[in-house]
Formats: sequence, structure tokens, C-alpha cells
Amino acid sequence: QVGRIWDYLKAKGKADNTLLVIAGDHGESFGEHRGDFMHGGRIYETAVRTPLLLVNPRLFSGKRSPRTANHLDLVPTVLDVLGLPRPARHQGQSLLRGYQPRMLYFYADWQRHYLGLRDGQWKYIYTVDREHHELYDLTRDAAERQNLAAQHPQQVEAYAQRARRWERFYNELDHAREMATRCISPPESAVARLS
Repeated sequence: QVGRIWDYLKAKGKADNTLLVIAGDHGESFGEHRGDFMHGGRIYETAVRTPLLLVNPRLFSGKRSPRTANHLDLVPTVLDVLGLPRPARHQGQSLLRGYQPRMLYFYADWQRHYLGLRDGQWKYIYTVDREHHELYDLTRDAAERQNLAAQHPQQVEAYAQRARRWERFYNELDHAREMATRCISPPESAVARLS
């Protein structure tokens, strides 16, 4: 279907002035890891590594980039392409100019409770309800077959602490959002002062 859209843009003479952005929201697992089928259940690369395509014949030449990012980076990247400033409230960064690799976080909470992070070549997965740690060197083991957690206990502990802090932050943020959206009656003393 993407080809049909692009053919339409070319036929109408709009391809050179259009930025086509295609982003995947998840990968798909086909049993590469025991019991891991579909998506959303675990956080191996098959599920979290997704495509991002930016298409414009005047701006891009069809190169692939090894940069790691997450969906937070999509808006700043598109704004960068369009020559517009990134609002300060955006947490992401442009994948084009000024790109700096950083730690990325992810989770799944469907079959089990998983937290994970990507730190350069390292991928850490923490199964919370089983207290199970996995650590992979993706430059040497892109298929995530050799769990190196036992060989790097200090690194695993540091990543576990970061993942737990990240989870606490988002749990607190969700709680604050929930409280802000509830209709809470003010105390009678406050109502009396307004009268």
C-alpha cells in the first residue's frame, strides 16, 4: 500500500515536496525465543526493533542508519527535517542533526512483567515477577541467544536499579495523572473561604 501512495504522489507531481514518514509501533515474534510468538508479550529485539522510514527524493538518498531511537524521537526528527524548532517540552531528539546515543527504556506487561533498556551495544531485560535478569551484547549476539548476566553482575545490578527507577517514575506519573483527572470535592473549609 505504501507503494501505491508513493506512486500517487509522483503522478501528481508532489513527491519532491512531500515527507513520507513510516514508523512501526512494534515488531513481531515467530518463536525465536521459547514461547515468544506475536508481539507485546516480551521485549526481545524481534518485538522492539521497528522500522522508521523518512522518504523524500530531494532530502534522502536511501541510506540505512544504525542509530537507535524510540518514538519520542519521531516528532523532533520531523520538525528538524521541516526546519522547525523542537519545543522544549519534547523529551526526544532529532535523529539527524545533533544526534547523541542515549539509553533507551522499554517494557511489556502482558504475559509477564518485563522491564528493559538498551545502552549502546548492551541490552538488558528484567523479568520483574521472576527476578530474572538477561544481558546481551547485541554487537556479538544480535539474536539474543547468549545471556551474559552471570558474567557481568555489577553491570546487571546497575541496569536493574535504573530500570526500577524508571518504572517508579512512570508509576508515579500515572498516579499523578489519574489523581488530576478525578473529580475530587474540595474540603468544606476551602468552600467556606470562597463564600
